Amino acid sequence: MAPRIACLVLILTATVVPAAASAPCDMNPAGPAQRVFAQEDSKHAWAEFRNIESVPSLDLESGISAEVWNEADVAILVRTVQPGEDFWIYTEYCFAENGPLVYCDLEVRTAWGWGYHTGGPIADGRFHSANERFFDTKKNQSIPKPHDADDISDSLRPTIYADTGRLPFWELIEKGK
Repeated sequence: MAPRIACLVLILTATVVPAAASAPCDMNPAGPAQRVFAQEDSKHAWAEFRNIESVPSLDLESGISAEVWNEADVAILVRTVQPGEDFWIYTEYCFAENGPLVYCDLEVRTAWGWGYHTGGPIADGRFHSANERFFDTKKNQSIPKPHDADDISDSLRPTIYADTGRLPFWELIEKGK
């Protein structure tokens, strides 16, 4: 039952998480992704799916999905969702036309009622947070840093893929062109 609920939550939250990376990419990811990929768990390889609704239930500790929007000769926007029992991680990556990562947006939502958001440009291969805040997940209001935030500090930093070729599912994108 829990995997089905996790999949439903994945679908629902993918539509309500703000698309903060859309401005730097100048793209609107509100519509369906052009390509969808997922890794069900650490034992399975990445695979492509027809749409986000066809992604199977993801393991709550090692599953991840990725939606890709590609605007020809402009940019590639990638949104990943990593479900977990204690927190979910949503990341948006904006890649320039020629492949380098130019902007990253991260949101972590915890089971403890607080979330964390940061976003910023990538310069010299490094993430530079232009804004960050902790917030109450029910009211979406800013709050002081929770005392247990240090317990998951690694999850409060985005995984950086310096260019599109470093995305773990890039071979599938190239293969399907």
